[in-house]
Amino acid sequence: MKTLLKHIAFAMAAFTMMVACSINDEGSKPKMGEGQIEFTCSVDADIDDVTTRATSGYKLPAELIPQNLNTALQVKITGEYDDPRTKDVVDMQQYTGSWSTLQAYNEGDIKLNQGGYSAELENKPQRDENGNVIEGEANPYFKGGAYGNTIEVIAGVTTQANIALSLANCCFTLNVTEMFMNYYSDVTLTIHSESKSWTYNPTAHGEVSPLIFVNAGQKLKFSGSATKQNGVEVEFAEAELDTTLQKDTHYNIIVDHTTAGGSGITIQLGNDYTNINEVEIELNTQDGE
Repeated sequence: MKTLLKHIAFAMAAFTMMVACSINDEGSKPKMGEGQIEFTCSVDADIDDVTTRATSGYKLPAELIPQNLNTALQVKITGEYDDPRTKDVVDMQQYTGSWSTLQAYNEGDIKLNQGGYSAELENKPQRDENGNVIEGEANPYFKGGAYGNTIEVIAGVTTQANIALSLANCCFTLNVTEMFMNYYSDVTLTIHSESKSWTYNPTAHGEVSPLIFVNAGQKLKFSGSATKQNGVEVEFAEAELDTTLQKDTHYNIIVDHTTAGGSGITIQLGNDYTNINEVEIELNTQDGE
């Protein structure tokens, strides 16, 4: 009797194993597994410098470069992977994840399905209510990434991604020459971007503006007023500077007095020169005065 029971138990166990094997063979496809991405980041403080007749290098001030990248950078990851839950078919799924800091991403121990991913990291510049980066002083916008789903995540592997961040906007300083300041006094100079204006009152030749960060892809405009040596007040009508600004670049805008005859000023921006004639400001007088 006991021998019979043993044979029955063995037969039942064998049947259970056959059923289990059948499920594994014909059930959902094997899980492809998960991997991780580990970021190593750097910020490039060296940018192009458009000066007189040349393009050289310009180093951003150290105080404008993010120091603690773990807290200064935010992270966004997108990608696609074959859904391991589907049966015997390729079912590509999209992935999007974002983290307010690199530290939050690291502490989250984020695991991703095997597949191809893109990543973008950036600092946290001041933005307006519409999410646009605000133009002005001390507001550099650094961004870098790996695009086109080029980060390959493999099951059980930590993939290293080296991300170099560069300046995604650009910057300028405004300068006046000694000749300009010898010829004019009571000077007011204004630089206009598409969204803001900055006005300065230089009292000596040299740099008169702080470093101003503006959006790339636009052209700046210039206007101003001054008093000539003979006491006549003049203005310089608004004029567009014929240079389209490029990201990751510093522009040195130089204001000089026109020397090749005539009256007016010359604005130099790299190899581009803009001549602006001076126009006398008519003073309003009342009858009898």
